[in-house]
Amino acid sequence: MDIEVTCPCCRRRLWKHGKYKRTVHYKSRSFVIQILRWRCPDCKETYSLIPNFIKPWARFANHIWEYLGRFLLQGIPKALLPELLTTSRTSVVSLKTIYRWSSQLSGRFLIWMKEQRAKLADDYPNGEGILSLYRHGINSNEECQFFLTQFFSGKLPVSGKVASAINIYLPLNRLW
Repeated sequence: MDIEVTCPCCRRRLWKHGKYKRTVHYKSRSFVIQILRWRCPDCKETYSLIPNFIKPWARFANHIWEYLGRFLLQGIPKALLPELLTTSRTSVVSLKTIYRWSSQLSGRFLIWMKEQRAKLADDYPNGEGILSLYRHGINSNEECQFFLTQFFSGKLPVSGKVASAINIYLPLNRLW
């Protein structure tokens, strides 16, 4: 299967430049996947073509991050999360990792929520559409559900695929 990839800088067609393997922990199994490398003949930059179900440099698939966010929104104590998120004996998630991930995820999520609020406020020129939600008392989970529904035009991806679907629209430095 041959695909054509263009350089993000100069739009020139990239050349194949090898591949490497990465272990990805997904649900109850671990998979070894190949990451394709590409090089621009003009810029001399090298790029990796990473699938959307993982983040760059990540060992765990995006659904693990998504479930972490869901568990945090439900109020489950962080001390219980390593047991809930560990996928197998070989892919153990430590409590220290949970704290690091939750800090990263909450920061990225808050930035995304602010952008969604601003976008929705711009979509309603009279400003009443979004304010009525807050006047009636919307909680964090309802607000999150509302913005996700708006972001995906009413068709939410199934549970476990929301983070991957959002990452398609975000720049690399802001992936969930």
